Amino acid sequence: MQTVDANFEGEGSADAALIGLLQLARLLFEAPVAAFWIEERGTERLAASVGDERSIRTAYETDWHARFEERQLLVLPDLEVGNTVESEGEPLRFMAGVREKLTSRPASITLIVADTKARPASMTGEQRSAFQAICAQAVTQLALRHSQAIQAELMGRLSFFDRLASATQELEDATAIMRTVARLTGEFLGVSICAYADMHKDENGFTITGDWTAPGSASIVGTYQLTDFGELAVSNLTSNLPLVVDDVAAQISSDAAATFQSIGIAATICLPLVKDDRLIALMAVHDATPRVWTDAELGLTREVVERSWAHIERVRSERILRETSRRLNAILSNTREAVFLMDEQQICVYANAAAEQLTGYAFEDMRGRPLHDVVHHKKPDGSHYPIEECPIDRAFPERAQTSGEELFVAPDGSFYPVGFTASPVLDDEGKPIGTVIEARNIAEEKRFQEHQVLLIDELNHRAKNLLAIVQGLVAQTMTSSDPEIRKALEGRLMALAAAHSLLTKKNWEPAPLRQLVQDAIAPHVAGHAISMEGPELMLPSRTAISMVLAVHELATNAVKYGSLSVPGGGVDVRWKVGANELDFQWQEFGGPPVVAPEKRGFGSKMLERGLAAELNGSVKIEFLSEGVTCKVRATIPQIPN
Repeated sequence: MQTVDANFEGEGSADAALIGLLQLARLLFEAPVAAFWIEERGTERLAASVGDERSIRTAYETDWHARFEERQLLVLPDLEVGNTVESEGEPLRFMAGVREKLTSRPASITLIVADTKARPASMTGEQRSAFQAICAQAVTQLALRHSQAIQAELMGRLSFFDRLASATQELEDATAIMRTVARLTGEFLGVSICAYADMHKDENGFTITGDWTAPGSASIVGTYQLTDFGELAVSNLTSNLPLVVDDVAAQISSDAAATFQSIGIAATICLPLVKDDRLIALMAVHDATPRVWTDAELGLTREVVERSWAHIERVRSERILRETSRRLNAILSNTREAVFLMDEQQICVYANAAAEQLTGYAFEDMRGRPLHDVVHHKKPDGSHYPIEECPIDRAFPERAQTSGEELFVAPDGSFYPVGFTASPVLDDEGKPIGTVIEARNIAEEKRFQEHQVLLIDELNHRAKNLLAIVQGLVAQTMTSSDPEIRKALEGRLMALAAAHSLLTKKNWEPAPLRQLVQDAIAPHVAGHAISMEGPELMLPSRTAISMVLAVHELATNAVKYGSLSVPGGGVDVRWKVGANELDFQWQEFGGPPVVAPEKRGFGSKMLERGLAAELNGSVKIEFLSEGVTCKVRATIPQIPN
């Protein structure tokens, strides 16, 4: 009788070779019984036998297996009656065996021949060599079959991953990729269910949006809680470890097992996907019956997850990028501002329609070239413009935004002015990886500014002439009038002219309060102490003229009657700003004792009524004995940016 182990690692093709070697051994040693035993992963089993299987199995398992050492021939020539094993016929009295290690994997094979008759003469040297050679040949046969099996498995894996890549490489939808991967993986491994799941933000809830099921298995699409699948699932998966269960009923708690069983799962491999220390997704293969998962199956599933999830994330990112790009292109294509994008080499990688219109070049003419070489390479005198001197290109190395005006070169060689802003693009570590440049043609603005300057110059010229005429008329008309009145009027006209001159210098743009006060009192302060304290403040032209006239009146009055009329006298000027309001105070000190006038003069009335109305505020003059005080509270008009 001969038997073989039909489940020896799927290497059924090795059966005939083992039986043939056993028959050779029995023939050489004229032994009625021969057998091969395989030890692997701590488990030993009968792989093939000829003769009385029951006797050899019983003898080996109860006594002989403990006597063997690797590569050492063991011969028991004459077993005593107490150490014999009963067979269906006569007991076994002789045994010879040798154990050899397999080189292809951590396993060993043991060859045994046995006889019902004792052989006191034992074995000759030639018999020993032949015996060991037969066992060595068995090792070679098993190694060959194992190598062929590994090669076949490898080819199967390569073929599978080739099919997987071909089936998914053109897919642009993440759900379609997951379903295709689940189907091919499930079919290849011969499982019941294969599915992907996206984790919720709490890292406990997860949703399966699509799965693959073998015939006879139900879909498990739905939303679940990880905690319902037991502590082992939570512990492993949140720690980025696989959950491998051969039999849910035997290996995990009854509550967790019930959750698995309720959706038709008796065995599972579940692999986590962790990103930035967060559990973001799961992939699992399940079987409807208990199953001992092999290392090869776990390894293949892990590789599927690594490959497919990278593809899924890339597709999702590309979809988001396409949507973002579509929106960005819609914005940039419709904006009137020219926008360019440079990479880390300052090479142009993007230009919108407005940029093409501004430069006169199509994007294809600018792509792959430094923008400087296209539109900014020379100066108006025809000399070369080094990129190192260009303020636009300094934004990248200096990691700082730059702005200003430059001259671009048109395709026909002419120049046109542009206003620009160049901003570096930084990565998460603050390293510059590109530059965004915004530009606009400011030729019309330049022409408008030049025209405006001409108009302002003409207006200023006419205003000065008009003031000169008024001063002349006053001088001629008031020759017989009170000299004090004429002097006061001329002083006011001169103050108005001074304020006008200051604003003219600044093109009637906002003027600094400190300079206005200094210019207004400068003619009166020789030899006197004047102090000023207050923040920098720019006053619109209308408010500036009113303040100059007010300070002139106060200074004139101080020269006539107050602190500036005597040596040692002075004026303390202070102001502060808050909530679009100006608090301005004029305080005289060191002058003669002040006596309040019986009636208000023109200057006081102009300050308290006219100036208050002009400033949209209040003006209060106090004639204190130690010196005149004037307090002005004015609303500061908002200066447009």
